[in-house]
Amino acid sequence: MITLCRMTLREALGEIEFSSCSNIPFLLTGHIGDENDWCFLYTPMAYIMIMEFIETPTFTRMITALLAEEEYRELQSVLMEDPSRGDVIKDGGGIRKMRYAARGRGKSGGIRVIYYWIKDNHQVYMLVAYPKSKKDTLSDKEIAILREFVKEL
Repeated sequence: MITLCRMTLREALGEIEFSSCSNIPFLLTGHIGDENDWCFLYTPMAYIMIMEFIETPTFTRMITALLAEEEYRELQSVLMEDPSRGDVIKDGGGIRKMRYAARGRGKSGGIRVIYYWIKDNHQVYMLVAYPKSKKDTLSDKEIAILREFVKEL
């Protein structure tokens, strides 16, 4: 529900004059009563673009064993909000490592997700996922293999 100055949009529509000068498509400005009582109406997360998630067969196999479908959707939401969230892996050709703990699992239930974000195409290649308890970092050989893979994308 969109709220505006403690009123729902439905309650406020008849009482607000909206400005047509806003050049931001998801932001409207208006006032209730007094000319100086300006409020902002916006659609939360309207700036989030559609992202395409592309999974390697290895990732699909690993993630289905590690997370429930809903937890995986939450992980994707986190990446949609900030695809640069993961740390860039040194000498990895742009691949990133994200630490993720599903709700209610704590640190011991955390996983690592290795992905590659192609900013211009709005694509996230989901490469590998593994439990934190099994390994903390990728080996140099694993990094080299993933680097060669993303070069082809």
